[in-house]
Amino acid sequence: MSAATDAPAGVPPGPAVPAELGPSDPLALGDAPWERHPADAARLVAAVLGLAAAVGLFWAAPGAVAGVSRDLVRLAARLPDVVQDGLVGLVQVVAAVAPVVLVVDLLRRRLLPLLGALVAAGGAAALAATLLQGWLDTTAPVVVDEGLGPVSWLTGSAFPSPAYLAGLAAVTTVLVPSLPRAWRRAAWLALLLLAVLRILTAVAVPLQVGTTLLIGVTVGSAVLVATGAPRRRTRRVDVAVALAGVGHPVRSVGDGDLSRDAVVLADGTAGTVRVVDRDDRDADLLFRALRVLRRRGVEGDRPTWSPTRVAHHEALVTLLAARAGVPVPDVVDVATTDSGAGVLLTRADASVPLADLDLDEVTDDLLREVWDAVVALHRERIAHGRLHAGHVRVRPAGDGPRVVLADLSRATTGADDARLVLDVAELLTSLAIRVGPERAVATAGAVDPVRLGATLPLLQPLALSATTRRAVKAAGRDDGPDVLAALREQVQAATDVEAYELAGLERISVGRAVSLVGTAVLLYVFLAFASNWSAIAEALGEADWTLLPLVLAMAAVVYPTGALSLMGAVTTRLPLGQTTEVMLGQAFLNRFTPANAGGMALRARYLQRNGVELDVAAASIGITSAASGVVQVVLVVGFLLWSGQSGGLGVELPDVNVVAIALLALLAVGGIVWFTPLRRRLFDSRIAVSATRVFHEIRDLAKDPTKLALLFGGATLGKLATIVAFVASARAFGVDLSFAELGALYLTANTVASAAPTPGGVGAVEAALVAVLTGAGVPSAEALSITLVFRLATFWMPVPPSYLALQHLRRADVV
Repeated sequence: MSAATDAPAGVPPGPAVPAELGPSDPLALGDAPWERHPADAARLVAAVLGLAAAVGLFWAAPGAVAGVSRDLVRLAARLPDVVQDGLVGLVQVVAAVAPVVLVVDLLRRRLLPLLGALVAAGGAAALAATLLQGWLDTTAPVVVDEGLGPVSWLTGSAFPSPAYLAGLAAVTTVLVPSLPRAWRRAAWLALLLLAVLRILTAVAVPLQVGTTLLIGVTVGSAVLVATGAPRRRTRRVDVAVALAGVGHPVRSVGDGDLSRDAVVLADGTAGTVRVVDRDDRDADLLFRALRVLRRRGVEGDRPTWSPTRVAHHEALVTLLAARAGVPVPDVVDVATTDSGAGVLLTRADASVPLADLDLDEVTDDLLREVWDAVVALHRERIAHGRLHAGHVRVRPAGDGPRVVLADLSRATTGADDARLVLDVAELLTSLAIRVGPERAVATAGAVDPVRLGATLPLLQPLALSATTRRAVKAAGRDDGPDVLAALREQVQAATDVEAYELAGLERISVGRAVSLVGTAVLLYVFLAFASNWSAIAEALGEADWTLLPLVLAMAAVVYPTGALSLMGAVTTRLPLGQTTEVMLGQAFLNRFTPANAGGMALRARYLQRNGVELDVAAASIGITSAASGVVQVVLVVGFLLWSGQSGGLGVELPDVNVVAIALLALLAVGGIVWFTPLRRRLFDSRIAVSATRVFHEIRDLAKDPTKLALLFGGATLGKLATIVAFVASARAFGVDLSFAELGALYLTANTVASAAPTPGGVGAVEAALVAVLTGAGVPSAEALSITLVFRLATFWMPVPPSYLALQHLRRADVV
């Protein structure tokens, strides 16, 4: 079916391309369907990173930020009063009139869905800015607050407020993607000008304005990601005008996907257009950014940031490949639409993607022809970049080559061997899914055996494109066997490669993230101790060291109480002495493994050696952790209530707004997990299975009250012993807080630091303890000294005896 055009100059009479959107109307959104756009996700990521950077800047150097802001405001205050009053009045008039005009216009056009999205985004951003107003006000120097009183043209010069600016930024973020390029730039420049004027009138400081705008952009982008926006793809009339402008007037444009659509030129020649608009460009940039963050060593060069230049790049590489005899589409010309989209015009052919062919049509001869085309492409050192079955097109049988290598938009010229090998790995995997690993490798005889063997380390999901990864996943669900494993076996047999290792492509892994966070925390704690060492040394000299034996004794009590808890977690009888030694030995492993993984493995091994089955042992370890968590919660609540009755702590409770934001964030994360496949992966598998095992074990233990008493009693006694050790450490330095208050402080710090990824909470525990002590009014030198003594006695001094206990257990073949 053909579509009609507006008959631009030079186009002969004929069916015209329907102008769904009038080219002169900046808000002609009409009944365009709504869809989600990659640019919105990219903008959301950028806004969140910018907001995090602003918050981090203020927290890292509040004094410097305030000083710079004060200087800038004083400089702006030198403007004559008449200029300041005029600018403030102008800003207020624009801020008051613009929303009214926009709402009236949207109502007149009956664009109620868009109006609803704008109201939701503006309201949510204004609410977020209001909740954060207290923090934002701390960034404004006193000299700024003094200037908020005078009345301007409409109202006080404090208008527009931060909440209004955040809402306006959110509305702009939601609206501008649907506007033409010129209007998009005008809207962003207007918002930027408004922010600059607020600074020049000495009403707001740069960090506050920037943070406010970032809040609005973040909320607006989140709304677009959640709800989508009116379709903003390039229109067919724009394609017709662009092609006519480069000497190819169009008679008709098909009604298919403009990523590959048929056109009929004025002379009757059939062609194919491929349009690269800003959404395609943004999707590609977002994809590349995520790939660069996630993996290393297999990314190609970025062709360009401009959609038009992406189209030019594809045309250039295609022409280079064609000159070398590679079967590729026949390029006619490249054009640019008024909106900045790139249009690549090629001659039409009757080819279809190899991925769409029936299996009986994919013959061995056809597969060999595919590999011949790939070898010819690689001979010119051109790497395709996304060489899967969807980009290999097949023409009907006849004269000339049947295979066409299409979509060279991500191709790399002058490619190194690694990129060429990646092409082969991608195509091998894609064909293996289609025809099976054996046929895919057997028909790749044109590929050099060395290059074919070099694909082995890259035959893994992380090295493949998103399209091929999805196909591999689907094939695994349908067929069962691992396609990649079977493919590696076939390649290894065909190339006589005896051994290989999969390439380490993971750039960001859990282990690296844990190491980074742990290093940062440790560095912070070390600097805190080093910068206060003279005061710490003085406090240590004045400490009451007669309390040290009590601290050491309480630190030692933890191990037999832990043994009692473990003995209560299994129905099998365990010896107290040997179990205590196991708890001491696991302490050594926990000092050097995150999340107590080493200690849990040791306990599981010990239970197995005592006749407990592996799954029951794992469940028993889970029971001890669950019991410890229950006791922790009970003690936290109990000590907080106790300390409140005894006078209360000097630590301020979190602001209600902060609590509300935290709860909303938790609910949002919970919703994302619950309504996405993450729920199935987490709750319906690992957590559900673990919870079921724990429940059954507790049900069996409940039949023996003694076991329950040991399980929860041991956990309670161990935590109380640690609290006593902390209280004794504080008393040694003259802290006169009550036992209840010190216990509440320790439990609070321990609970917060338990989420740290470092082994034993190293760094996090120290930082949390110092924070709660100083928050309760303890001088920093004493707080640091208390923490140092307490952690040395309870965490580091047991390391030598725990190492000896572990070695003795191994020699005795207990574990």
